[in-house]
Amino acid sequence: MDTQWHDLFMATAGASGALLGLIFVALSISVAKIIAIENLTTIALQPIHQILAILILSIFMLFPHQSSLVLGLEISLTGSIIWLITFFSDLHIYQSFSDAAKKKSYMTNIVISQSITMLIVASGIFIITSGQIGIKMLVFGIIFSFIKGVINSWAILIELNR
Repeated sequence: MDTQWHDLFMATAGASGALLGLIFVALSISVAKIIAIENLTTIALQPIHQILAILILSIFMLFPHQSSLVLGLEISLTGSIIWLITFFSDLHIYQSFSDAAKKKSYMTNIVISQSITMLIVASGIFIITSGQIGIKMLVFGIIFSFIKGVINSWAILIELNR
């Protein structure tokens, strides 16, 4: 990785670690309410794995002296694992809805989540084949993951206090 990206990935690693801690504490305080509401345990895990993915990806980007091949494989493999977790989580939540309107509404969430994780997987491939383009794609994947994780966290807090 180019040293010009070092500070950015240090910042994303630090920010994601701090945000992950805040989300974990907030969810831990409300664990009884989370367990009582159908599907909220699965929904509550989504921002955790989204932000954890940012932390892991940022750490991989900070490893010194990696070839583009190794870095791209790490990013693609991490993205693939996150994609699988996200896919099965979304599928579980989607199938639990009996109301067609809720299913239709949740489909938007699925499309956004899948798009973000596929962007991360693709960024790993582009790191191998094109270098800087792949890193720029990863930055956008990280930005979108931060946004999605924060929005999901906020939605959970609203749901808990209804």
